[in-house]
Amino acid sequence: MRRRLIVLLALVAAVVAGVASASAITAQVDPDTAVSPPNIQPDGTGARVPVTATDPDGRPAFAIRVYRSKSGLICPEAGRTAGGRFGQLDPAGEVEATEVAATGVCQDLSKEPAGYVVNHYPARGKLPARAVVFGVTTDAVTGVTLTTAGVQRPVRFAGNTYISVVREDALAGASLDVTLADGTTKSYALQPSVAPLIAPAPEETTTG
Repeated sequence: MRRRLIVLLALVAAVVAGVASASAITAQVDPDTAVSPPNIQPDGTGARVPVTATDPDGRPAFAIRVYRSKSGLICPEAGRTAGGRFGQLDPAGEVEATEVAATGVCQDLSKEPAGYVVNHYPARGKLPARAVVFGVTTDAVTGVTLTTAGVQRPVRFAGNTYISVVREDALAGASLDVTLADGTTKSYALQPSVAPLIAPAPEETTTG
């Protein structure tokens, strides 16, 4: 039951953000209160965009926006950024700004040092299916790495948030590794989406 509710929260956030699907959330809230308004509604103090990742296809960079919910949870969401705007790509490939709303995947970091989310984007035209791995951490985390095909590489990490953009098929057998201040490491297994990535998300629309 807990797992189903956790995945449900990811899917709700994904639909609002125009993402094909999302999965694999940890450090979540109690399943009995996970979808209550105080746990997902912004507390009105604004949001921050502490980290970005270059789009390998040359379009506006991916970014993480983080707000705090009314119940005190930390809520990251993935989007695009350009010219000081945060949002999703419009049909012309420009960033359409979105207001801070209940679209983050809110996480309780009192139970885990880090939470993670994987947004899955379908292939479109010559662009392969891709995944955006992102999340938030406590101050106990000093670094984040992603291991794909046996190769470990650092993930962009700043302001207790991190983000990485990879091909969807690279998630097979992949792991997200979080290094703590005491030198220990926590690993989270990743995997490609089990749902067919059929319908292109509006965010992935290209022109020309």
